[in-house]
Amino acid sequence: MLARQRAHGFTLLELLLVSGLSGIILTTWIGSLSQQLVALDKRLQTARKTQQFNQLGFWLSHELERARDNGDYAWLWAENCLIYGESSGVRVQNGLLQWRGGPRLCTDSGWVSLGDPEDYQITHLSVTHAPSSDGNGYLQLSGIIEGEPVTWEYRFNGKLYFTP
Repeated sequence: MLARQRAHGFTLLELLLVSGLSGIILTTWIGSLSQQLVALDKRLQTARKTQQFNQLGFWLSHELERARDNGDYAWLWAENCLIYGESSGVRVQNGLLQWRGGPRLCTDSGWVSLGDPEDYQITHLSVTHAPSSDGNGYLQLSGIIEGEPVTWEYRFNGKLYFTP
């Protein structure tokens, strides 16, 4: 008769053992899962910052193409600063790409910062004419994201003209 009663249910000790083991297994699994989620979040943040850096390069390339298509060929180039129209220009300062609205020189104040220094640092801007025979101009933005160097490059179809 005793054997028959035991077959119908679990003892309190058995329930405590199962729930204790389940708790240990779940705690280990949740800890591992949360570490993977933190690593995934860090990779997503880095990808977002890289995308913003690339979007800044694409914006700049479109601005320069638009200026050239509108007949603004007399660009003024200085170290990390490009004036490409009467009211348009970009420069690198304090780790940011800055845009000017209105007639400002590279050394003047009143430039607008594009981007966030918490996301990426712009270290260099160059617009050059390649010495190769293709006759094209090149735009390059260099920066740092999460301690790693990044570069964005764009090749113009056609010649670029710089005012000395």
